Amino acid sequence: MNECLQNVSPCAENLQCYNTYGSYLCFEKSVYTKLTLAQTNLGIYTDQVINTFQQILQSWMDQYYWGSIKVIVASYDIRHSSSSTDIFYKLITLYGSQFLDSYLTQIIYNQLITQSKQFSVNGTDYEISSFKVYETAEGATFDMNPKVYKMCQSFGICPSNSTCLNSEFLPICQDICDYGLYAEKEHCVACEIGKTTLIQGANSQRYCIENCKPGYYLSLDKLTCEPCPQNMYWSDADNTCHLCPFTSYNSTSCLDGECK
Repeated sequence: MNECLQNVSPCAENLQCYNTYGSYLCFEKSVYTKLTLAQTNLGIYTDQVINTFQQILQSWMDQYYWGSIKVIVASYDIRHSSSSTDIFYKLITLYGSQFLDSYLTQIIYNQLITQSKQFSVNGTDYEISSFKVYETAEGATFDMNPKVYKMCQSFGICPSNSTCLNSEFLPICQDICDYGLYAEKEHCVACEIGKTTLIQGANSQRYCIENCKPGYYLSLDKLTCEPCPQNMYWSDADNTCHLCPFTSYNSTSCLDGECK
């Protein structure tokens, strides 16, 4: 008998019903997650991998929140690709689920950033490529609107020569790019030939603009190349006109961008 299919739910109005063998559970909230493993084939250990990760999630909950939240896998699905395996979980949570998002944020930070991103089943290590959380099953299936965890506020996630970007899984440590470069994911990429940036730390290709030829500078008001003032030259190093050395004031080469 499935008590959850009765006309009147056996659970309180603010709770959902989950059918179990011979009984039922009343729970507060369900979430949908996608666990991506680097392995392409789980082989004969598929069920054990699925159950092991559920146990790992629960142990993390118990470790940080003293058993105040219970995680149950209500259903799951598996999809393989040429480079990874996706396991879709529908998780239901008992107790404390109003804090579930913050719990998962702390778990991702404490376990997947500071600890190993692996778990072992029967002597085989499985590498976690990502673990995302969604409000709906459709979101998990089509990777739409995963929750973004704001972990960059935590001290020391990224080195001092990079900037921290929040994401739906682990935060991205993005290089702080010099003039003429822009950030693409974690790394700096050069602008096209003949283009540069006005700022350091550009995080998009749209910051790349036409570079001015020697002896000219980019006017921020007009966004056009204007001649450097007399006795000054343009420096690609910092996109600024500099005063020529005194000994070159009378040299026409100074106006062409070189001081001799």
